[in-house]
Amino acid sequence: MNTTEAGSQAAIEVYDLSGRLVSQVYSGNVAANQEIRFQFDGSDLPQGIYLMRYTSNNEVTTEKMMISK
Repeated sequence: MNTTEAGSQAAIEVYDLSGRLVSQVYSGNVAANQEIRFQFDGSDLPQGIYLMRYTSNNEVTTEKMMISK
């Protein structure tokens, strides 16, 4: 994920479809145009559809992902 704001707090979180937070992947400061790379290990979660949400001071982006075993 690339950030676009001058510098802010950011978080990447994974939620199940019930809206429960199942993992906080990243939480911290980011600089403008900084690329954030992360690994997410969902092996302890049941298979299904999850929502990954990126939140910063100026932006919220949500993506669907599926865990299949």
